[in-house]
Amino acid sequence: VVRNDALKRNLFLMTVSAANRIPLFVVGQPGQSKTLAATLLAGGRLSTKFQCEFAGHRLHFNLPLFSVISYQCSSMTTADSLDNHFEQAERLQRAASSKVHVL
Repeated sequence: VVRNDALKRNLFLMTVSAANRIPLFVVGQPGQSKTLAATLLAGGRLSTKFQCEFAGHRLHFNLPLFSVISYQCSSMTTADSLDNHFEQAERLQRAASSKVHVL
């Protein structure tokens, strides 16, 4: 795994957003480490103790376990298919409160 700036940025934003249940849509050109960041988040590759530096301050987070529900959008994606996946994630979240389910 190459720790490039795109991967670090995507992983940071995905982790903070998911841990705080803030919706985040990650959109970008191929090769920007979007899928890799989601895979690392879902695969338990992160410690439950997360540290980072932001604006000169060291931040510490206690992270929950994440479960990523992948969805690859395309020009054929419909509003109904997105709604179905959001509803699936919501049902899973209600059923298992120890994990944060991320779409």
